[in-house]
Amino acid sequence: TMRQHYIKFNDGKRSLLTDERVHEMEQIGFYWDEFEEEWIRRYEELMAFKAREGHCHVPLSYAGCPGLIGWMNAQRAHYGQLKEGKDSCLTEEKVQKLNDIGFDWEQISPANGDIDSEYWVQKCKELNEFHAREGNFNVDKMKDPELWQIVTSLKGERRRLKDGKSTKLTEELVGKLDNMGFSWSDGSDFRWTKRYDELVAFKNREGHCR
Repeated sequence: TMRQHYIKFNDGKRSLLTDERVHEMEQIGFYWDEFEEEWIRRYEELMAFKAREGHCHVPLSYAGCPGLIGWMNAQRAHYGQLKEGKDSCLTEEKVQKLNDIGFDWEQISPANGDIDSEYWVQKCKELNEFHAREGNFNVDKMKDPELWQIVTSLKGERRRLKDGKSTKLTEELVGKLDNMGFSWSDGSDFRWTKRYDELVAFKNREGHCR
C-alpha cells in the first residue's frame, strides 16, 4: 500500500514514492497516518452533528454515524492520559479543536451535568413525556437506551446523595423529579408485579400455573 511505501520512503529505502508524489498525495487530502485520517473523519462527523443540533451531546441511540460515540469516549480517555502526563494519542492541537466546538470532556450523566443546561432540560422533558404517555418511568432499555441510562444513573446518584457521597445531583433536581412522580426504587417491585401479572394471565388462559 501507499502507506507502506511511505514508511520505506522515510527510512531511505527503495519505494515507489518520490517527494513529488508525496506532495501530490497530500494535495488531494491523503493521510499517511491511518489514525490521523480516522480522527479527522470523526471530528468532521461531530462538527456536522453540532451544526445540525447545536450541541455535541450525541445520544447513545444515534445511528447517523456508527462508531462516533466510541470515538468520543476514546478522546476522553486519551485526554485523561494527556493530563496525567502519560503517552497519549491526543495532542494539544486536537484538544483545542474539540474545545472550539464545545466538546464535553466528561460524559454527560447525572453525576456531572449542569441541571440548568439545555441537555438536562431536554432530558427532563423527555422523561415527563414518557411518564405522560406510559404512566410510569419504566423505560425499556432496548427501545431507548439513552433515556434508560439516564433513569438508571439518576437512581444511582440519588443513593450517593443519601449516603453523603460526592455527586452533582442536587436536592433541586430531586425535587423536580419528585414533582413529576419519579420512582426512585430500583425497579424490582415493578418487575415482580409485571411477572406476577403475566402468571395470572397464563393461569386464566390455561387453567394452571405449570
